[in-house]
Amino acid sequence: YNCEKLLCRCLDSILLSTFGNFELILVDDGSSDKSPDIVDWYHEKYGEIVKVIHKTNGGVSSARNEGIKLASGEYIAFLDNDDFVHPFMYEKLYSEAVRNNLDVVICPVIIRNGVGDYKICLNVKKDENFFIYDYEKMLSEKINNSFDNIFFVAIWNKIMRTSLVKDHLFFSDSYYEDTAFTNTIYSYIDRFGFCKNVYYVWDKRLRGTVGTSTNSYGKKHNSLDLNKKYCDAL
Repeated sequence: YNCEKLLCRCLDSILLSTFGNFELILVDDGSSDKSPDIVDWYHEKYGEIVKVIHKTNGGVSSARNEGIKLASGEYIAFLDNDDFVHPFMYEKLYSEAVRNNLDVVICPVIIRNGVGDYKICLNVKKDENFFIYDYEKMLSEKINNSFDNIFFVAIWNKIMRTSLVKDHLFFSDSYYEDTAFTNTIYSYIDRFGFCKNVYYVWDKRLRGTVGTSTNSYGKKHNSLDLNKKYCDAL
């Protein structure tokens, strides 16, 4: 929604991917800027590899659900329009998912806060570059209590098996809808893969929605309402 300034950087990072067998689904959630024209241009230039959905504004959960319904690939990845990915990300995550028969594979995240100011999150201290993580062990270690490790439940630094995602769509109008969705997906699997290499860049430097959307949501609902919505989503 209204992401014309950073949209091309995001889309180009995917189209530069070393993994060629993918479809790129762009959901325009009723944008009022030039975003609809930009996504239409990508569809015209790249053909059926880029699919476009134009819809009335319904929020991020609604937009993601529309994209999920159209998806035909074996796995699904989500990407926010103001972020970008390393060219090797989807090739690496997909190859490990297939090799180990995994429903979910995750990678660390770089947070960019300014020029020369960045932080690596999920910088797990293990010797091997890829390992299988047990979800019950993750819970027992209280990983979700750390800000760094909230990226275990973020929506975009991972791939998920499409059949599982299609059976459990996003709960509309929920608080932290992505973490509720991801925890729901986790509840149906026993283990997931983790790549130590950093492939996803969360760019907070120019983002206008992070923080402000949560704050504005909080002004309309008390904390009990917010927690109820989160529990309903789960």
